[in-house]
Amino acid sequence: MAAHKPEPLSGYRSFLTMSILLAAAITLLIVGLGYGARALTVNGAVAAAAVGILVLSGTGFPGLGALGAFFVTSSLISRRSERYEPAWLDAPGHRRNASQVAANGGIAAIGGLIGLVGHPDLGLLVATSSLAAAAADTWATSIGMSSPAEPLDIWRLKRVAKGTSGGVSPRGTLGGVGGAVTVAIAPLLAGAPADLAAIAAAAGVAGMVADSLLGAVLQGRFFCDACGQPSERRIHRCGAATRRTAGLAGLGNDGVNALANALAAGIGAVWWMLR
Repeated sequence: MAAHKPEPLSGYRSFLTMSILLAAAITLLIVGLGYGARALTVNGAVAAAAVGILVLSGTGFPGLGALGAFFVTSSLISRRSERYEPAWLDAPGHRRNASQVAANGGIAAIGGLIGLVGHPDLGLLVATSSLAAAAADTWATSIGMSSPAEPLDIWRLKRVAKGTSGGVSPRGTLGGVGGAVTVAIAPLLAGAPADLAAIAAAAGVAGMVADSLLGAVLQGRFFCDACGQPSERRIHRCGAATRRTAGLAGLGNDGVNALANALAAGIGAVWWMLR
């Protein structure tokens, strides 16, 4: 019996691929603007260029819509949330470095590769789902900072300080849903089908929930005895080594983000295969 081969997404368009030269030109322009706006570090710009070229080459203008929606909105929202961040938060800053770019865009780049090997519709769904999850997490974290009440640990169901991994709030959760939907519908402007937007939005929200659970249960937590402050890093911003208090020492925020984005992409891929 012949293996089942999923049909292309309804409304499939042949422009889901783009020449590498055009993809490189568009990507370098956007990355240059992002670097000029201090949204990227030098190594973050290099990583973003690699991700962008792969995504655009394999998923075309719909992929550009998803990637652009994530990068622009997440950068703006992250900057607006700075005034709400607690003093103890050992944040890495709002200029995305290579590690952050890889965590948030690495799965999308794999989607671009899937498109380049002959499955642009699947590649677009993988890329959009992962970027929807990345946007949902960023929006939820940033918007949740402005919540008047302390967030609730999603696993232990107790109040925690703002900025604590795994903490959720109604305001942040609604913001995260908004981020997932924004990225999911962006490809529609370039002709992507509505069913892609629906599954990508749902996968993005699922990725956001998974991110919170992973952050609450598995992400490494540390404490700086020199400053008397909690941290999510092995080396505190003061330069002193921290001690682990919970979670896996080797699993940081970037790792949690990558796992959650991969889950969202997997949900999209499974739906594509089973539909």
